[in-house]
Amino acid sequence: MTRRSLVYPLASLLDILSLLAFAHVGRRIQQLMRALEEVTLYHQIETNVPVKNFLQETRQYLGKMIRILNVSEDVMIMVTLVSDVAYAREIVFDYIPQMQDRIRQDPGTVLLLRSTFLKLASVLQVFLTCFLHSFVRSF
Repeated sequence: MTRRSLVYPLASLLDILSLLAFAHVGRRIQQLMRALEEVTLYHQIETNVPVKNFLQETRQYLGKMIRILNVSEDVMIMVTLVSDVAYAREIVFDYIPQMQDRIRQDPGTVLLLRSTFLKLASVLQVFLTCFLHSFVRSF
């Protein structure tokens, strides 16, 4: 049994998985994992180390897929909020040299930057409120 003959049936099964509901997908993935475990018991596969490793990696990836399917909506909201705040932070850090040059040229710019950062803080406060609300709701 070649690697190619194992991959193509798995690929067609994975295409089917994308069309099903999440609950059914989890069961299908578990069925695939059991089938892969059974395949590794064949004598030809057991002695072929690369194929055996490939099947093991595939089972591990399928296990990770099940874990991803079980992620709750609250966790997804938290990840979205944290990534938005981290993205905003990186953007601000990209502009630090330009802000410093502007302040050196015109010290009065500090007042404009102050109002900009106050507005940014109020926007981040909204994100923090949403984050805390979803965190409290999850408990």
